Amino acid sequence: MALPSYASAGQKIWHYSYLTICGLIFFFLIFPIMVIIPLAFNAQDFFTFTPEMLRLQADGYSLKHFNDFFNNPELSDMTIKNPDTEGTKPVHKAILASGSKYYLSLFKKDRA
Repeated sequence: MALPSYASAGQKIWHYSYLTICGLIFFFLIFPIMVIIPLAFNAQDFFTFTPEMLRLQADGYSLKHFNDFFNNPELSDMTIKNPDTEGTKPVHKAILASGSKYYLSLFKKDRA
């Protein structure tokens, strides 16, 4: 998004300051995710960066934690049966939002 030619110096400074602030916020929100994702593929029992991972060797990475999650009935059943898990919250929110939107639209039609 380019600034118009008639923008004052203060508006230009604020525009680029705003872009810098937004970029920093985006960086501080995304960077921790970029650190956690490689740890999910760690071959060790604990989430640590091993020397093999830092050298990008295949021995340092595995699907061990994912296999444990999907093959352990306690973990996989908990995700399916517990409505408070993060995987099911968007579904519940969508159902509640749709129902409330429909309910509010009934009142809007009555007033018109």
